Amino acid sequence: REPNRFPGLGENLQSSGELLHDFFGLWGREDFSGRDGTGRTVFVYDASCEENDSGVLVMRCPLTGKNVNPFTPTVWRAIHAEFARADALLTQSRSLAELCEPVEDTMGRRSLRA
Repeated sequence: REPNRFPGLGENLQSSGELLHDFFGLWGREDFSGRDGTGRTVFVYDASCEENDSGVLVMRCPLTGKNVNPFTPTVWRAIHAEFARADALLTQSRSLAELCEPVEDTMGRRSLRA
């Protein structure tokens, strides 16, 4: 292990709820949705991100450069819709139990209940 490579290792002060909210807040953002046919490619080794024309989120392996999550646009939109829904629920201080309720519509058309 390289010294000083991860200087903040072990110093996380965020709660599990804050980490979940940040995760869903990031991946649920509209610019990751692919709705306009524009996707995003994320490079894990340096956290850079660039547009792609696949309409999906592409995560590249830092060793091989291969796409580690090959989704179709329809599947990605369904996953993204759940990320956005989770972010909205957590923003409204809804419970983890509600966040984890089973999905009724598998194609991303599920709406947030009031």
